[in-house]
Amino acid sequence: MGTRAGDNNQLLALAEGLGWPFFQKPIAYNQLRRFPLLRKGLTIVAEKSRALIAPPWPDLVIGVGYGCVPVARYIRNQTNGRAKLVHVGNPRDPLPDFDLQITTPQYSRKAPNLLELPFPIGNPARNASPSSEERDWLSKFPRPRRFVAVGGPARFWELDHRELGRAISFLQRKAEPGSLIIAVSARTRPETRGLLGKLLPGPHQTIIDAFPRFGTVLADCDEVYVTADSVSMISEAVLSGKPVGMIPIRRSIRGRLSLWVYERPLGRETHPNFANFWNQLTRDGLVGTVDRPVASQVCDTVQRAADAVRSVMTGVQVPKRSAESPLRVWALLGAHPGDNDQIIALAQALGVPFEIKQLEYNRFRSLGPRLLGSSLISLTRRSRERILAGPPPDLTISAGHRSVAVVQLLRRRSGGRTRSIHVGFPRVSPAHFDLVIATPQYPIRDHPNLLRIPYALTGAATAAAGAADATEPAELPRPRHLLVVGGPTLYWRLDEPALLQTLDGMLAEAAKNGGSVLVTTSPRTPAVLAATIARSLAASQAPSLLTAPGEAPSYTSLLAAADSIRVTADSVSMISDAIWAGKPVAIVPVAQSALARFALRIADRIRPGLRLYPQDLRRFWRGLEDIGISERPSLPHASTNEQMRTILRRVQPIIDTLKAEK
Repeated sequence: MGTRAGDNNQLLALAEGLGWPFFQKPIAYNQLRRFPLLRKGLTIVAEKSRALIAPPWPDLVIGVGYGCVPVARYIRNQTNGRAKLVHVGNPRDPLPDFDLQITTPQYSRKAPNLLELPFPIGNPARNASPSSEERDWLSKFPRPRRFVAVGGPARFWELDHRELGRAISFLQRKAEPGSLIIAVSARTRPETRGLLGKLLPGPHQTIIDAFPRFGTVLADCDEVYVTADSVSMISEAVLSGKPVGMIPIRRSIRGRLSLWVYERPLGRETHPNFANFWNQLTRDGLVGTVDRPVASQVCDTVQRAADAVRSVMTGVQVPKRSAESPLRVWALLGAHPGDNDQIIALAQALGVPFEIKQLEYNRFRSLGPRLLGSSLISLTRRSRERILAGPPPDLTISAGHRSVAVVQLLRRRSGGRTRSIHVGFPRVSPAHFDLVIATPQYPIRDHPNLLRIPYALTGAATAAAGAADATEPAELPRPRHLLVVGGPTLYWRLDEPALLQTLDGMLAEAAKNGGSVLVTTSPRTPAVLAATIARSLAASQAPSLLTAPGEAPSYTSLLAAADSIRVTADSVSMISDAIWAGKPVAIVPVAQSALARFALRIADRIRPGLRLYPQDLRRFWRGLEDIGISERPSLPHASTNEQMRTILRRVQPIIDTLKAEK
């Protein structure tokens, strides 16, 4: 695998088309790759990728880009010449020792082992299966749906903003209004994105990035328009069978210098030679202009490429991949038990086998997901080896912001095939995941991939667990009233007078009407307050019990033994635990910290209605009120089973898509 999405999509399409088992090897290269004389063996392979080039050795190597050439030769040498080598794209050098080269017209060359296809391998629109969220999103855009795919600068070329603006204006003025959907790519520069934002003021016009997926929109739209800088995007548009119009681009400064200094004086061609590709498209009538788009039917490049590869594998026995291969689901656990409980709860609810991958982080974890990108830099060496062992999974379930870089790396390794479900606040857009499940306090912008739930999944895995050490709570008389005490957070502190008043009321009720009082503190509970609570319990005539983290009976046992639960409002996870226990729940109010009084005053004046970063508990409490949870003990209006069904309704299309792809 290389670093370009289009290249990797070709490799995956070819590997899938062969129907043989395969492993993806995402190879990173060092700076020595820039020196042709040093491109031997694994010299140019980055240290972190060398471990991926190891036995058992393959029967067939399919590579893309010039960097993979010495790696493929190294692998063949390790097999004593047994491994077959196939290269896709432009290797920059002759490959007489390779078994097959597959290229397209912009890389014009001649060789006996060469297969030149009219287009790159693959057709993302052919097998596109929209999710329910994508179908809902597309339904808001009337037909005809016109799809514009915008790329960015290439080696000798750049987008022509004048031509791009002219094309969009023309589409906006068409007699049939319809809708206009513009997709940008990783190569699209900020100035181009800014221009597009100014050009789309009307209704039913939008700019998309990661959602909906490119293949989904391509399959659903009625017309396609593509900037001429991307051979893969143009090819995918033509292969869709829709009317296609090409938006011209222009030479960059480097391209103009190449034209006058290298190409014309010496009669040489550059690679890629876009003009050669465009001329073939025009000659064969496969693409039109913005004002006259052309629809065409062309060959299946996947089948042609797969047939050519099979021909070089004659005599090599390769097993067929099983159609019944199970989904590979990874539960990525971290250091926070509350997050891990949510991951396990969701994984168990899916009803499919899953594998636990414990992530351990180093000091780079503090860089955050935006700086880490898609990498394993923040993992310890042992965790990196655990993640890189074998192919990426079909589905990841993760929580917390530290796992985001790992999830993105797995998606990149899989060429975008790995689906991802994230629980909580990832600190990046939900567009990076197939689904984000979060509670209302997090400052996440509304997005089709976001599902807001009123309380966390946290207790789903623990509240119903057997209470093995429940002997002591069971000896106390019913009804048992449990008080769960948290501690100060960034914006909130315990309201000690209100808390102690609540405790006194619980003790008075138990002394008068029978029953008992259970109290558990948390790691955040101030020691002075815990001592005050202990004195109050000792002074009361009501039966009582006080415990702390790590002491028996356990927190889970107390949840199971209680008949009603009161929780201080500072902890989303503890409140959620109480709700999942299925008992009447009440919230004990907390007070603002000094920082909160300052921050809330400023934030509400400057950005009224927006959530505080990193979380705004006021939104969480408001959501609890909406489902009937307040300062008086009560059950939520909607049961925990109904909440889980809501979640599974959003998750099931992802599982169904994965099974269909299998």
